[in-house]
Amino acid sequence: MEHRLIIRNLGPIEQVDLTLKDFTVLTGPQASGKSTIAKAIFMFRRMKDEIYDLINRRRLNSEPIAKYSLLGELQWQMNRIFTSSYGPHTAKSPDMNIKYIWGSTSGGWSIHVEMKIQINEDVDRRKDLKILCSRPILELLSRLEKEWAGYGMGSLNDQERKSLREELNRFFHDEYTAVYLPAGRSVVSTLAEFFLNQYSQMSDIEKRTVDYCLQLYLNEVQGAKTSLRDGLVALDQYKTVKTAGAIELAKHIINQILKGEYKIDNRGYERLELSNGTFVPIHLASSGQQESLWILNLLYFHLVKNEPRFFIIEEPESHLYPDAQNKIMQYIALTHNTGHQMLITTHSPYVLGSLNNLLYAHQVSQKIPEEVERIMPREYWINKEKFMGLHVSHGTVRNAMEDGLFESSLIDEVSDVINDAFDRLNRLDMGQRGAL
Repeated sequence: MEHRLIIRNLGPIEQVDLTLKDFTVLTGPQASGKSTIAKAIFMFRRMKDEIYDLINRRRLNSEPIAKYSLLGELQWQMNRIFTSSYGPHTAKSPDMNIKYIWGSTSGGWSIHVEMKIQINEDVDRRKDLKILCSRPILELLSRLEKEWAGYGMGSLNDQERKSLREELNRFFHDEYTAVYLPAGRSVVSTLAEFFLNQYSQMSDIEKRTVDYCLQLYLNEVQGAKTSLRDGLVALDQYKTVKTAGAIELAKHIINQILKGEYKIDNRGYERLELSNGTFVPIHLASSGQQESLWILNLLYFHLVKNEPRFFIIEEPESHLYPDAQNKIMQYIALTHNTGHQMLITTHSPYVLGSLNNLLYAHQVSQKIPEEVERIMPREYWINKEKFMGLHVSHGTVRNAMEDGLFESSLIDEVSDVINDAFDRLNRLDMGQRGAL
């Protein structure tokens, strides 16, 4: 199953056409468009979940708030998500266009959704955001409206929820639920008690004023907190023989990065319990601990529960020492290898270097696997056939890989600039002004 995204003239992106792999990395300068691409992918990969939620809401309402079809409600919701993620469409370029395609080139099957700006000549040349679905999606929505989405039908029972989820997954050929972990995670950790309490008390309408990606991230955190109240061991009930080894490796990496174990005390306060018997409240933990906490917790939560997820993680390296950056990439690779998809955005050459090691380990293991495993557990190895690295800059993307690894220039370019400046200063210091 292929997932293809085409963007024209959205934010810093001028022209992008990319097909995702199971593990995709976007690197490049800040404000180059990495998050623009990531949010678009998330918006479309979440569409099947939005359809599911709309059906649930319609069944619980005895009368329609507005006389929209299920298609009309979906278009309205996607419009709202776009505005929440990118700002008002009226501020966008008149030739903006985004298209997402689910399909298989070998099977000859595909569906798509397209968003574009259309100038309304009848209303003072107003810009309208048009959301167009291919015919199979239109037919799906029409059928679901008749079979599932009648007003006042009452909430779905457990079997109906499962059946509807499975039907949507089959239609989109996508068993993965998208989870977005935005940058700035330390703010949620620092203000966790206040922020999550305020958020939990908001009405559905008030929650819509919160950025779409942040809104769903907060929902994920809230959902996992209860299960992690007593630490990682609380999820041991979900371990299987197949996942036990990966789970133990994950626990080890988490403890190495956090330097303690996450728990919630009897008063509801979050803290890290340290090996010496003391603890640190989360809001007083280091910025690196705060920033990485919910990457580690959420990936562990879904790894243990064996629920297929497509994780989109912005800047996993934030506020971490290079050694911890290496460990968190091993942790992400470990989670990927248990059956999850990944999309990472990063500025860090250490992250790219770490990924090169994990990719190279898999390549060398094709010849001498036992020797490679003495250096690095096989659970961390990344298969280059499932991996793609892209460099985002100047409004577009290009392949960042060479012989299955990130180009060395992407890892070394910043160091080269810094080293050149140092060498010039050193020559000045040594009195070799003519060498400048």
